Amino acid sequence: MRLESIVNELTTYLPDHQKRNLSISNSTIGWQIEHILLTINQVIKNCEESIDSNYQPKFSIWKLIVFTTKKIPRGKVKAPKIVRPELFDKNSLEIHIKQTTENLKIINDLKKNQYFNHPIFGHINKIKMIKFLEIHSNHHLKIIREIIHKTS
Repeated sequence: MRLESIVNELTTYLPDHQKRNLSISNSTIGWQIEHILLTINQVIKNCEESIDSNYQPKFSIWKLIVFTTKKIPRGKVKAPKIVRPELFDKNSLEIHIKQTTENLKIINDLKKNQYFNHPIFGHINKIKMIKFLEIHSNHHLKIIREIIHKTS
């Protein structure tokens, strides 16, 4: 699913932002939404600030597995503090969705080897960054959908 579609889908879950199902996740739907948005925005910011000539890819078996299967194992990795939501409400989520929609436009202007440094995968350039954000966002969308389905 494309990033624009993912962000659009997130808006449909805003009315349920306080829902939680502890058998699926300790966090609320709002936390999942905010985490997706924080991640997208932080990755874009890091890519935008990177110097493409400094890009140094490295082999990572976990990167190969995640990018091949397009799945992230649940509960295996803790989100870095910078993308862990703290305070948010429906209004702040709406604002953050609008900001993210604008930030997605920056991707087109990035050079091929502008990158962000993933804590496990190492440097990820523009093309792989888009794929990573889609995989990561879909991982959390799946959790959101399960919470909605199991609490309805």
